[in-house]
Amino acid sequence: MQGVKFVFAAACQTLVSVCVLVAGACASGSQIQLSPGAASSLALYQAEHLRILAAVESVVEGNRAFAGWAHARSAHGIAFFDFDHTLADTRTLTPVRTLAGARRLDDSKCGRLAPGEEADYSVYSRRALFDTQPIESALGALRRARARGDLVFVITARSDRHNYASILDYLALRDAEPDAVLPINHAHFGDRLWKRFNTSGSGDKKTLLMAALIEIAQTRGAELERIEYHEDTDHYAIGAMQLLPAAFPDLRYEFFDYIRRSSGAGFVYMQSRIGAREPGINALWRDPRGRELAIESYDSGDCPR
Repeated sequence: MQGVKFVFAAACQTLVSVCVLVAGACASGSQIQLSPGAASSLALYQAEHLRILAAVESVVEGNRAFAGWAHARSAHGIAFFDFDHTLADTRTLTPVRTLAGARRLDDSKCGRLAPGEEADYSVYSRRALFDTQPIESALGALRRARARGDLVFVITARSDRHNYASILDYLALRDAEPDAVLPINHAHFGDRLWKRFNTSGSGDKKTLLMAALIEIAQTRGAELERIEYHEDTDHYAIGAMQLLPAAFPDLRYEFFDYIRRSSGAGFVYMQSRIGAREPGINALWRDPRGRELAIESYDSGDCPR
């Protein structure tokens, strides 16, 4: 683990204020405010990161396009991308079974599961995927990240075991192939991680996997300087904006949203820069105008809060 720049964080009793530990001692005056959910995720990563690292490495190395970690030694950045409604204009409706046993169809863009509900992601088939139109602004960002030598990972809520191969094919056809695709609801993650952990949703799972990928890259020799995250779902981005800088404060972060608007019979997507954060324990998130960004109140306006 020599050379890892991950710093563990110990949550205070309220699980709202996190004191970042540097070299085993709390830096004077350095506190990062986290929501209870983000603080719990950070504590979970601290306790279980070796288990999470092993599961993530297994899935990454199972990607047929993955060329090995040698690339990591020359990478100075990681670019993370969501897939549905970020890289692709997915229109498929998600079947959801309620706690009472009823069935409903959910907009895959704005749907959120209530406690006890179960979504059936098996409808996201290879055929439906290849009928989906790409979102060119996100594809362009992926190609630019690849061109500058960043590690590029697509992290998706899709669950079908064939999905990561299908997404690789879909992106390769568009000259935008990532280093690997990680379906967070892959059975391997379910068996080894999520059945053991009390994770409240897909956003928590995505952020844990991103933290693991940052740590793995550093252990493999990457001198990381920057992290990009491209994500259309506000609460996923909010959780990552809180947790990742608390775990890795010495990196620069820049996050992008993809805002959906109705246009005739379809939709258009606008790439929007949420904000950036410079390295440093006490650094603040800033919006594109340089003003302090109120993370928890961020709202792109394209889905009901």
